[in-house]
Amino acid sequence: NQISRGQIEVSLAVSIDRAGRLAELFVIRSSGLDLYDKEALRTIRDSSPFATPPSELLDPSSLLRMVWTFTVYL
Repeated sequence: NQISRGQIEVSLAVSIDRAGRLAELFVIRSSGLDLYDKEALRTIRDSSPFATPPSELLDPSSLLRMVWTFTVYL
C-alpha cells in the first residue's frame, strides 16, 4: 500500500512586470536532473505573458517576485 517512494522537485524564481511579462527566471534549487529543470523553465517561458498582477503585490521595482516549485511524486 505504498503511495509514494519519493519526489523530484525544482524551485524557480519567477518575476513578472506590471504588464504580466516575464522579467526574471532562474533556478533557485535544482532537482539534480538537468532535463527536468530545463523543462520547468521552458514551461514558464512558454506560458508568458501572464495576467496583469495587482499593483499592491508589486515590489518597489514594479515586479511581482515569486518562487514556483514543480514536484513529481514517485
